[in-house]
Amino acid sequence: MVQSFDGGPAHEVAPAVVLLAAGGQVQSVEQSGGDRSPMGVLIDVEHARAVVGTPELLRSTFARLMFLGDGAGSPFEKVDERTAAGERIVTWRVRYGPTG
Repeated sequence: MVQSFDGGPAHEVAPAVVLLAAGGQVQSVEQSGGDRSPMGVLIDVEHARAVVGTPELLRSTFARLMFLGDGAGSPFEKVDERTAAGERIVTWRVRYGPTG
């Protein structure tokens, strides 16, 4: 449901995109036509969680690494993860060559 800022009635809108992540792959489902939200949803099927954001952010390398990690076939490998001053710090390296 979306509530308009001018106090008008709430109405249902579809997300701009739904990204389904499972088995190291991400499938994109987009609605054609109709009333759509400017937001999208990235669903991590294997871990039963979801992230809401703009389609651009959800498709970014940042979102894939931070929310999905280094799944099978990913060209990235997590090297280190720690917490300092209350912040999560993750270091990644790019794998060159076959990633299978």
